[in-house]
Amino acid sequence: MLNTTHHAFLALLAGLAVTSSCMACSIAPFNETWSPSGTVAWVQNGDDCVLTAAVAAAQPAAATVHYRRADRTAAFRISFVLTPAPALTSIDPTQSATLSSGAALAVPDIGPPQVSLYALRLSGDASGTHPQLTVDAACASPQGQNGLCSGTLPFALTDLPLRITLELDVGAGDGDQGQLRAWLGDDTSGSPALTLDHLDNARWGGIDRISLGLSDVSTALATTIGSQPFTFSEIAVNEPRLFWSDFESDRVGNIVVTGSPLNSPTNISGTTCNGQSQFPTIASGTTRLSGLSVVHPLTLGPSATFAVQVIPNSTSMVAFACPAGSGPSGPCVSAINAIGQNLQFPQLPAGDYQIVIGDTDGACGNYSLNPIGSPN
Repeated sequence: MLNTTHHAFLALLAGLAVTSSCMACSIAPFNETWSPSGTVAWVQNGDDCVLTAAVAAAQPAAATVHYRRADRTAAFRISFVLTPAPALTSIDPTQSATLSSGAALAVPDIGPPQVSLYALRLSGDASGTHPQLTVDAACASPQGQNGLCSGTLPFALTDLPLRITLELDVGAGDGDQGQLRAWLGDDTSGSPALTLDHLDNARWGGIDRISLGLSDVSTALATTIGSQPFTFSEIAVNEPRLFWSDFESDRVGNIVVTGSPLNSPTNISGTTCNGQSQFPTIASGTTRLSGLSVVHPLTLGPSATFAVQVIPNSTSMVAFACPAGSGPSGPCVSAINAIGQNLQFPQLPAGDYQIVIGDTDGACGNYSLNPIGSPN
């Protein structure tokens, strides 16, 4: 069994309430959350600050913490100990979730339609007894598939709780010197358990936002764990300086509006089949959208009481509400599976927003948007 003792390297810990083991805490730099149909919490456990993440539904539910990087191209390292929900006594291919990811600002002008510089996903095999971690990394190299170079890290259920450590170097210039390394267990002094070499990833411009928690949760995994949380303990990252700002540029994602505006009570019909590949991920880089998406602009006034009924023709269609121009690594304010739910805009300040319609399985299809209430 792999050990899970504390591994000593630069950990940025802040706000620790050490007077009580049950008091809340937080770990810098993870200063933001995204948890539609999910919950995240920081829990003090002795000298450690533990992140718990639980979801109440499948996609697009998420329970993540995240932050923006001050230096997107700097080498990156993250380490944490993973403890799955107690109900997850076996893991098969239908049970999967993303545990951590690092997203670029936008899809590169030249290159594959990807933005995840890295993504770490948990899944298993048909027997349910051989779990594995899949590591995807953005690359334009010939060995990649649709802009991703990937590798797997098998482990045993008896290895849990399990320390996971990732390091990513962004390639310089137009070269292919990017590299991702991964270790399982406390000992990172030896060779990595997985190395992805020659990542031609410089064109993505580095990682803008890092996330940790649960996202892209499959229906089978959400059903199995119910409200039970995953826990992430002994979290450490190597950020020497952080991007601390309450204001985020609303144009950094270079997002192009492709759908009709939602600034009147008129119903709108559309199709994602005529969309664009602007959102390989969305909502602070946490959630994957496979295939094409459509962006509808919306302006909310100071007295808005507003929602949007989304009527899709497929069960995989999802809708997100985000600040105007918010790109793949930018924030969103709400999200729904379009079947049987209305997209809400709870107590948002007046301003410009965007409604993003996409699919989680790579398909495309038609939909209707029916405004409810007044946007003014």
